[in-house]
Amino acid sequence: MCFVSVHAQEGTYIIDLNQSEIKFKISHLGAFKVKGTFDDYSGTIHFKNSVLTAVECTVIVASINTDNDERDDILKTEPYLDVVNFPEILFRADNLTFSDDVFHLNGKLKIKDTERSINFPLEIAHNSDSNTVVFIAETRIERKYYNLIFGSMNGLIGNKVDIQLRIVANQ
Repeated sequence: MCFVSVHAQEGTYIIDLNQSEIKFKISHLGAFKVKGTFDDYSGTIHFKNSVLTAVECTVIVASINTDNDERDDILKTEPYLDVVNFPEILFRADNLTFSDDVFHLNGKLKIKDTERSINFPLEIAHNSDSNTVVFIAETRIERKYYNLIFGSMNGLIGNKVDIQLRIVANQ
């Protein structure tokens, strides 16, 4: 664990679903970008002595939303996200580093039956008046590394998935 101070009060912060966003973007047919969100998730952020000690987040896969109900229904099936057998995406982190003027949140992301290390370059803000913490982060994963192999559609869907987070958590 790396000890990096972020000036937050000690305790547990609960992710505020109404103010937070989990977005993603992936290419389709090479020329189009499919954008979407996950609309249901929960999590906590823990601080001790102004040091981030843990982040835990559970994303409900069935809450995927690409503004196309037919596509969403397909993405919930096997061989895509397979919500019946894998109803949650899990993220856990206990390491925050700081280098080159950037925070990096390091943890494990589990999608379907595959868990891999992941790094989020991160902006952190703390509002001491409302005792709120805000995380802004972007990263990219390769879907095939998470066993997201999409059958006959596999070659038509890009491998790189851009992830954007805006997480607001209150104590």
